[in-house]
Amino acid sequence: MAQYFPNGAKFAVATTMGLAQAISAITNANPAIASAAVLPAEMDIVLLDSNWTDLADQPTYATDVGGGAFTLANIDTTDTGIYLPGEGEGSYKIPGDFVTVSQIREVNTSGGDANFFNWGYVDDSSVRTRSRPTDTNPLQLTLTLDWDPDKPWADALELLSKKRIPTVLRERLSTGDILLYAGYVSYQKVPSHTRNENMTVTAVMTINSDPIRFPPEFFGGS
Repeated sequence: MAQYFPNGAKFAVATTMGLAQAISAITNANPAIASAAVLPAEMDIVLLDSNWTDLADQPTYATDVGGGAFTLANIDTTDTGIYLPGEGEGSYKIPGDFVTVSQIREVNTSGGDANFFNWGYVDDSSVRTRSRPTDTNPLQLTLTLDWDPDKPWADALELLSKKRIPTVLRERLSTGDILLYAGYVSYQKVPSHTRNENMTVTAVMTINSDPIRFPPEFFGGS
């Protein structure tokens, strides 16, 4: 059993994205192994694109790099009903130039709620309506920050928002755990104006793939 406080969490956002490098194949394994002619460096964060839609926009770390292949840390592709064998080719990009996002007052998640299809049968004499889940609402992470236009993150977030380019957000918990999120940033640079309160701005991060967690042991910690 474990419990976590967000206190002390450090956020950083990638401000650049490398060129796409081809992945010729991905194995059905846990963890999955990707084959590529151009390899990332050991422990690079990689943002995946794949013919397997469930891996599209998925960030992870590259490990065991060498021999024309690298391991996709914490990526399980053993379910061949989802990851059809032989069809995982795609590409990866390396997010870089991470900028720390400081002075965060609040972090809120929204979305992710299940949607349902409801129906009933003409020959059903009861008043019952049946229901089954379909998909979920888009998930978003909203950071409320004390406004400081001189901080490096102010320009970085504004640029990401203007360019509408995908990025990776890295969250380091005080426990040493790291979470990776991938999506797009929208930045509202006009600050709030509430009397007797710090002026704030907001950055909204869409989350377009499953957030992925790496415990301290992954980095050699305890």
